[in-house]
Amino acid sequence: MPAFDHKKRSEYKFRIYMSLGVLLFVGVAIFCTEIIGPGFWDMVLIGAGFALASIAHSGWAIWTIDHPNKEDTD
Repeated sequence: MPAFDHKKRSEYKFRIYMSLGVLLFVGVAIFCTEIIGPGFWDMVLIGAGFALASIAHSGWAIWTIDHPNKEDTD
């Protein structure tokens, strides 16, 4: 399992905040579009998908930093 640097915890928090901003921006753009077409699906799948994947990865990295394995502490 990869080890994460404790110094980068604030960077992962910043990534979560930025991804939430992107998700909010994509959500506003989705609700402002009147036509459901290829651009709409690009925003939903690529924009929101990237933001959610980034949030999931950053959350996992923060959890890994905060909860080290018992094997690593021995």
